[in-house]
Amino acid sequence: MGCASKVVEPNVPGASEVVLSEAAAPAGFVQLRELSVQSGQGCGVLGRSGSRADAEAKLRGEAAKLGASFVHVTAVREPQPNHQCVEREFKLTGVAY
Repeated sequence: MGCASKVVEPNVPGASEVVLSEAAAPAGFVQLRELSVQSGQGCGVLGRSGSRADAEAKLRGEAAKLGASFVHVTAVREPQPNHQCVEREFKLTGVAY
C-alpha cells in the first residue's frame, strides 16, 4: 500500500485547460472573483490526507465553472502541526480570471 493520494480530476468541462500561476494575470484579463479550495479534512489518524495536486484539480474545476481560463494563486497553506495533532488539510486561494 502506498501513501500517495489519488488525484481525482473534476468532472467539469474545460478544467484541464485552466492555468494556475503564482504570477499575476496577463494584461487585459478580467478578474472574476476569489476562489478557495481544500483537499483533505481534519487532523491526526482520523483525518483524510490532502495534497497540492488534488487542491489544484479542485481549483481548476471551480475556475472552469466560472468560465475562467487563468487563476492567480495568492495563498498556499500546507498541512501544519498544531497543539493537538497534525492537520491533514491542504488549502489554495486564488483569483479567477
